[in-house]
Amino acid sequence: EEDHPLLMEILSERRGAGLEIHTPASTAEKKLVDLAVRNAREGLLHSQEQDPDQILSQALGKALKLPAPPVRIEVVDASHLSGTNARVGMAVYENMRPSPKNYRLYKFKELEGTADDYKALALWAAKRVNSGPPWPDLVLVDGGLGQLAAVEKALNELEDVPQLELAGIVKSGRAGSDLEDRIFRPGRKNHLNIRPASPELLFLQRLRDAAHRFAITGQRKARTSKGLKSELASLSGIGPKTAR
Repeated sequence: EEDHPLLMEILSERRGAGLEIHTPASTAEKKLVDLAVRNAREGLLHSQEQDPDQILSQALGKALKLPAPPVRIEVVDASHLSGTNARVGMAVYENMRPSPKNYRLYKFKELEGTADDYKALALWAAKRVNSGPPWPDLVLVDGGLGQLAAVEKALNELEDVPQLELAGIVKSGRAGSDLEDRIFRPGRKNHLNIRPASPELLFLQRLRDAAHRFAITGQRKARTSKGLKSELASLSGIGPKTAR
């Protein structure tokens, strides 16, 4: 009973509401407690037999209300510098692990001179569908409802597109709340109720960061390459062919 206050605090935090702990007062209640203990022990043994990545996948599927635990996840992020060198980076995770060989960097001539992330993501959706399978079990978009709607609309306008599960991740915007990024799903105005700093949310943040780094790196390389070509072409006696 000395541990009751601490246990109540932990369980209340997990539940998201207050609760009280009482000892069983009848034979029926004692049987219920015994049954709960047996179930807990079996559940613990079962979880110890499972692969940690499989456990996380199941938890993620439940948190995002997916039809099944995700195996292949594609994460997309649009990046540009004042409307120039726009790129869309796609990071890929398979079985909850990064798969760099499947990363892709997309560029579109239509985006030059614009800072329209919505258009960039819509163009990415069309090109991604055109490339065909393997199809992702989840597409995670770096952005909120607007970015998510742009991808969803683009997919809906295409023919022969499989049903893809979408989600968006966006920072809460509050100072000191890095662990409280918000997750959105199509058809919902409000973000999902995912516990801050939970394994599922931390994993989604890692996915977003991986795609962001990949897109930024590609965008910077393009900017550097473009600047170098411009400098070479300006030198006396060097034409476009030599500059290339």
